[in-house]
This record gives sequence, C-alpha cells and structure tokens, in this order.
Amino acid sequence: MADIKDTEIRFIRNDEPSHAAPQPMQQLDKQSRKHKQGCRRYVWYGVLFLVLIGLLAVLGVRSCSMAEPVVWDGPGSYDAFDEDTLFYLNRSVNEQSVEGQFEQQADNPDADEVNRRLSVEPAATGDAYCEMREMTINDIGINIYIPINATPDFRVGKISSNDATIVLAMQAADIRKDNGEIVGAAVNDGEVVGKGLSKLGYVAIIGGKITIGVTNHSPLFEEAVVQGGDFFRQYPLVSDGRIVENVIQNLSIRRALCVRSGQIFAVETKVPVSFHDFSQMLVDFGVGNAVYLVGSEYACGFCRDAKQTLKEWGVQRYSRAKNVSYLVWRKNN
Repeated sequence: MADIKDTEIRFIRNDEPSHAAPQPMQQLDKQSRKHKQGCRRYVWYGVLFLVLIGLLAVLGVRSCSMAEPVVWDGPGSYDAFDEDTLFYLNRSVNEQSVEGQFEQQADNPDADEVNRRLSVEPAATGDAYCEMREMTINDIGINIYIPINATPDFRVGKISSNDATIVLAMQAADIRKDNGEIVGAAVNDGEVVGKGLSKLGYVAIIGGKITIGVTNHSPLFEEAVVQGGDFFRQYPLVSDGRIVENVIQNLSIRRALCVRSGQIFAVETKVPVSFHDFSQMLVDFGVGNAVYLVGSEYACGFCRDAKQTLKEWGVQRYSRAKNVSYLVWRKNN
C-alpha cells in the first residue's frame, strides 16, 4: 500500500498477485465512458421500441375505423358473415332505435299542424287571403306565409298596400346599388327588364303557374318572353331537397320562396341567420326547392289574413329605389 501513487488506482483481490501492474486513471475513465455509452444505447433502443409499438397500435385502430360498413340485406343474408360481423350487425340494428337521455327528439305540435295544412289543397272557390303561421325549426323562429286562392305575379315598380286585391307581397329580385338595375335576367309581362347570370336560382311565372329551380340556363326565360310571362333570378337555397351553399357569410333576416309537396309558400326568419343555417332549416322542414327573396329588416312587404287584416313590414324609404320588384299574389278573378 505504501508504494501506491496519487495518480494510481489498484484493485486488490484475493486471487490477484501482489505484483499486478497498476492501472492509470486515464484508462479507468475511458472504460467508464464506454460503460455509460452502452447504457444510453440500450435506453434509446427501448424508447424506439415503445414508439414503434405505439405507431402500430394507432394504425391498427385507424384501419378498423375506416373499414367499409357492413350492410344487412334482410333475413337470410347472415350466412356469409362470421361471428364478429354478426355481433356488429346485431349491435347496430338494436341501437338504431334507442333514444338518448339528453338528446331526445322533441315533439313539435305546431310543425305537425303546419305539415298537415300544407298537404291539403285549398278550395278552388272561396275567399282569397294569406294564411300565416309561426313556428320554430332548429331553434330558428320563422313566419310562414301561405297564399290561399290567389294567383302569383311579378311586378316591377312600386305597389301599394291599399290594393285590396293583393293578399301577399314580398320584394323579389335584388337591384344594383350603383345604377339601380335589376340583378340578373328578368322578364316582366314578356318584356326583358334585366340581363345577366349572377345567381343560379330562378322563379318563372307563366300562365299563372309558378316554377322555381336552380340552373345556369333555363328555357323558361325565353318562354316567359314569348308568352308574356315573368322571370327573375335570385340566390338558390335548396335544390331537390339538398342545401345549396352560398358564399355570403353575414347574418340577416332571411326570406325565401319554397316548394314543398307541390305547394308554394314563403318563409321569413324572425332573427338574423346565415345562409347556411337558413337553407339547413328549410331542408329539415321538408322543402324540396327554395329560392331566396330580398331579406333584411329594410325590405318591404305586406299580407292580408282571412279577416283581411293587413300586416306590413320593412322601411318604406328603401322600397322607393329604381326598379324595385315584388312577388305578389292577387285574388283570383
């Protein structure tokens, strides 16, 4: 022990000869570093292994969720399925009719009543009036205007609420702010009063029959010119029971002309909503086709109920613009 220097470390064991050569400090440090590096390497191997296992698990769950759903074709079609598939089918069929605790389908007596009323054709003879209903769909309060025993007409220019022959009037086509011209193609009593294709929705009135639809070119424009009918364009909202998206994103009072089960009526929201929410609400109400009418709280209109009580809306000074147009329903002659 006496001849061990300060720069030496000696390992003394029972089986080690007393004349074993001392190991320098630098050699011991080198061996220690190799040992630590080896430990770190094994740690990284373990981490990479765990990451790999996690990725494989995620990919496995995703592949299961993207699998094609199994469609049941009725009794007798179970023979080709294994037990796992049969369990999936049994679970799916049983859960389709389960009602949730917090998202129950709310009964809407008003909606049922309006649905029944709209499915009945009014009498060919009788008083002309506008039947008005209030209801809520998708948390959106709306007014429904149903013209009874009245003929539709498209008018360009000012109209008066004192005209007792009109049971329902709503502003129809948009007008340009810069020059006051009607936006898009328009025909009034066979005369072309507007040109262009800025909106794909259209309303045509020919021979007292009103038609609405969505297309970039409609032969009803030419037919309206030849037969002295009416035609104008507006934003499309619903086509064949499906939403038609519009790029406008603002909120506003919305109005629309709708076709549902072959019957025509107008809808107006009580609060400002987006185009998308308005279209979705109409689809959920069962509307097959719908075209926009001039919205906002400024657009003017009026209607008369069964007691001939007059209801008006809008701001009159905005209805004096050049080429303002209305979709009106008049009493049958």
